Amino acid sequence: MRFLLAAAVLAIVPLPASADDSSASQCLSFLSRDWDISDQEQFQRDQRIWRLSCQRALFADPENPKIITSLGKAWSSMGFDNISLPLTRKAAAMGDTEAMFDIYTMHFSFSRHLDRDPRVTREEGAAALRRAAELGHPAAIQVMMQRLERGDMIKRDLKEAVVWAERAMKNPPKDSYTGDTEVALGRLLIKLDDPKQRQRGMDLLVGTKRSDAAAYFADAIRPTDPVRARKIYEDVLSSQEGHAAPALADMLFKGEGGPADPKRAVDLLDGGSWFGDSPWVRAYYGRLLVEGKYVKPDLQKGVEYMSYMMQWSIEWRHEVMDLLARYPNLRLSYPDGMYYDAIEAVELGEPGAVMALVNLNLSKNEQFRDLEAGCHLAQWAAENGFEAAKARLADCTPVPGTMR
Repeated sequence: MRFLLAAAVLAIVPLPASADDSSASQCLSFLSRDWDISDQEQFQRDQRIWRLSCQRALFADPENPKIITSLGKAWSSMGFDNISLPLTRKAAAMGDTEAMFDIYTMHFSFSRHLDRDPRVTREEGAAALRRAAELGHPAAIQVMMQRLERGDMIKRDLKEAVVWAERAMKNPPKDSYTGDTEVALGRLLIKLDDPKQRQRGMDLLVGTKRSDAAAYFADAIRPTDPVRARKIYEDVLSSQEGHAAPALADMLFKGEGGPADPKRAVDLLDGGSWFGDSPWVRAYYGRLLVEGKYVKPDLQKGVEYMSYMMQWSIEWRHEVMDLLARYPNLRLSYPDGMYYDAIEAVELGEPGAVMALVNLNLSKNEQFRDLEAGCHLAQWAAENGFEAAKARLADCTPVPGTMR
């Protein structure tokens, strides 16, 4: 560790005997720079200036956490994570929230792989994110809200997500637009069981006068006022196609809030409409391909389209996993990310995650079949109250890996 920190300060060029405040100012200015990478030569020159100015500043002020954070970012931008990460951890230990957020980013963006050890573990990344949010880092607050709503890395908790959304309203990220935090909080509140909280969420959404808020408001009133909800989806269709098109199509299929029109519903979702470029719309069309009721069935294409939603929804991921388990010939083009997320969901205790992975591991789908892992997980699940797992133990006699 000491060698790496020294290398970060001394590497490549000799330093001057003294450094003034201009080096520190220049070093820190790079933290808020809007980078243009179209001119690679200039970009690389700027990276070098960034690193050198921070090295000089750190030589003069070796315990300044913001300078340490900026130097860590400079090294990281050049691909030297072996030097960057110790610096970032040091700055985080000194209380720098930007460094804490960088540790989270190093996990979430660069450490989620099955085939190699993580640069930063999930536990370290999650702890750093939470601490940065607690100390008021605006981006960390927003990400905490998102992770608690969607899952991945941190177990979902809608009520806690609301808490962080409230804080985001008071301390919004610098790049947010007017109404962003209100829409985020309103979207969460309408999912709660408490009628007062749901009404508060609807009031927030209406108050923003934004089309995305209108689509969420339609979600909230659809069970009690489907006619109005359907009209709202129609009104915002051109600007909120990813949200409104699937919801409106569902109502058209069911004849909810107005006459049924399956043909138009299909047109809203298929690739023939301009909405078809939306991954959300494409995923819902994938369901139609799997069901085969309104369009010619195509299981393989359907499951590929449905997989587009897996990064936003654990339920969609479980739906895809179920299809892969039931139809052994289906394949995913990029299976590792889904498999990593599925294992993580089990470790976090997400509802439905254990049996989704057991069924996939014990299926005949060669892309995901892992009898030993599936049987050990099924055995653990059966011992811990998962009734459905007991039926799967019939496929595991004896459990692989325990044979004498």
